Amino acid sequence: MESGTSGTGIDDEGRKHPTWKRLLKEVRKVSLLAAPMITVSILQYMVQVVALMMVGHLGELPLASVAISISVTNVTGYSLFIGLSGGLDTLCGQAYGAKQYKKIGTYVFSAIISLLLICIPIILLWIFMDKLLILMGQDHEISIQAQKFAVWLIPGLVASAIYNPLVRFLQCQSLVLPLLLNFGVVLGINTLSCWISVYKLKFGIQAVAFSLSLCSWLNVVFLGVYIKCSSVCEKTRAPFSKEAFYNIWPFLRFGFPAALMVCLKWWAFEAVTLLSGRLPNPQLETSVLSICLNISTLLFTVPVGLGVSVGVKMKVLHQYKGVERARCRKRRSSKVISLDSYKCSCNRNISSKCDIVWYTSCSGKRLQSFQTSSELCCYIGSFPVPFNYH
Repeated sequence: MESGTSGTGIDDEGRKHPTWKRLLKEVRKVSLLAAPMITVSILQYMVQVVALMMVGHLGELPLASVAISISVTNVTGYSLFIGLSGGLDTLCGQAYGAKQYKKIGTYVFSAIISLLLICIPIILLWIFMDKLLILMGQDHEISIQAQKFAVWLIPGLVASAIYNPLVRFLQCQSLVLPLLLNFGVVLGINTLSCWISVYKLKFGIQAVAFSLSLCSWLNVVFLGVYIKCSSVCEKTRAPFSKEAFYNIWPFLRFGFPAALMVCLKWWAFEAVTLLSGRLPNPQLETSVLSICLNISTLLFTVPVGLGVSVGVKMKVLHQYKGVERARCRKRRSSKVISLDSYKCSCNRNISSKCDIVWYTSCSGKRLQSFQTSSELCCYIGSFPVPFNYH
């Protein structure tokens, strides 16, 4: 019996068991979706990295202010939206697998309505960010500059409430190429816009924030036009109706657990940046630490992209082909192990790669401090990869 199981992958009861041949075939299938998703994750995160690189040439105070502002906005806004949008992975994935295509569009409308309503308290918090940071013991000058940067990010927050559900809408259908082209174009526009506003027009950090908000709205426009005009999305498009309001609670029921997982992971990183603002030299320490954390997070986008592709595929297969829950868990666990090994190898090379990438945004004492701090980045790898499967 054992020999039959190991050789053919089928036991006496007719159940299939994983074999190396089937496993490699599954890995090839996932790779076709994972490779573009990894690229999408990198391009999406590079928008923020490019902004920080541009601000790094303005001095320690602007870089520290932007780092603190991005940390707070990530904690209170963007991480929450990305996490809540994860509820669409389950709802849309199951609807697509069950061939209930019109439900996918309805769920997306429900998500957009929910996130737009959540925008209201977040915007109020960002407007008074300087007072909040001062109460937390942050440097007074950094707090004021961080608040100015956050105010210019408010339009981008509203856009994020729209384009995050649109991204999930395309992901659940494995339509990765439009996302790849969209974020590639937006990254190019963001780089050009930041370079002109910072180096040529000398507009300061507010121009960088405006560029980030502009890129968010470009995501909405590009993805919205594609979904509206593409024949590929015709069967999943649905007109806006009152049913979208009825599905708000099911969306939140799946979205809140996903948001909790994502937020806990993001908050663990951003809390370190906020705590660095209480050090004796907050401008230097915050700017240096933000560079270290951003370059390490950039490396983590690779397993994140793999995690998204595997998660989408498993949800669709579970509903459409009746894949056994234990079998899904076993496949997922095997990929988590391989991803964790890859992540550890990435972390071992962080300190040797950071100096090259961030030399363009550091100089003098800041570069010397960064070279010392980058050696500690490998310990950030203690955060587990399974968080990517939300």
